[in-house]
Amino acid sequence: MNDESKNGIMDESRRAVIGAGAAGIAALALNARFAGAQLKEGEDKTETVKDVDLTEREVSYQSGGDKIKAFWAEPVVRPKAAIIIIHEIWGLNAHIRDVARRFARQGYVALAPDLYSREGAPKLDVNDRPALMAFLAGISDARMVADLEAGIEFLQGEKIERVGSMGFCMGGLYSYLLATKSEKLDAAVAFYGRLVYAEKTANKPDSPVDLAPDLKCPLLYHFGETDAGIPLSDVQKLREGLEGSTPSWKVNVYPGAGHAFFNDTRPSFNAGAAGDAGTETLRFFKKHLKDAK
Repeated sequence: MNDESKNGIMDESRRAVIGAGAAGIAALALNARFAGAQLKEGEDKTETVKDVDLTEREVSYQSGGDKIKAFWAEPVVRPKAAIIIIHEIWGLNAHIRDVARRFARQGYVALAPDLYSREGAPKLDVNDRPALMAFLAGISDARMVADLEAGIEFLQGEKIERVGSMGFCMGGLYSYLLATKSEKLDAAVAFYGRLVYAEKTANKPDSPVDLAPDLKCPLLYHFGETDAGIPLSDVQKLREGLEGSTPSWKVNVYPGAGHAFFNDTRPSFNAGAAGDAGTETLRFFKKHLKDAK
């Protein structure tokens, strides 16, 4: 077992401290404008006044024969480290743009690709799980990873020296898969990405958990204990697979947290788990992107 890996399940005293400290959670975990009220299910947040201390723009980059649209945010003085923010199944929406801004405020270039640049974002019912699963089954893992790796190359062309990735749900899966496939990625964080496929297909040739020994960069993976879509037995399989990897890794499971616990625009938001995961994520990227030699 390497020096960053551990069980990751917090004891009750730790859980109590996190729950009590929700008012002071990390800047990444909770944007102030969401503190007063949660959005209704399925409601999107329209863009608010832009931050005066950030530069942001719409960009595009080439992936094979296609152009991938993306949202770019950075501090006034461009840093040498960047993080690719990978969206959930809902696409590049206002919440993901807001998460990108949070990272930019922490001293990174943030690039949030629109992985539906070719066909447009799907119109799906958040409560229709069969439809969601059918949609995901139709996505080519290879195409998604190629689009993200092209994003790394785009950032490198902008004089960025170190690149990390971070994603949520579907995006968490692809942040993890990118970390097992790309030699160009320096660090990866994944939130509650799917680990086991029901079957292998042309679009899904490898079950994600089986790729764990292929990890090519440091990894931090966050899960919720009560996530109905990712049983703890799958998380244990991931840990066992990662034991054979060379880069450092850590897997966290947050008690009482379910799926999408980091998304502060949904009822599933869990301030305690999001705060702890946000703080640890910032420390992880500082170590492997900002402070790395």
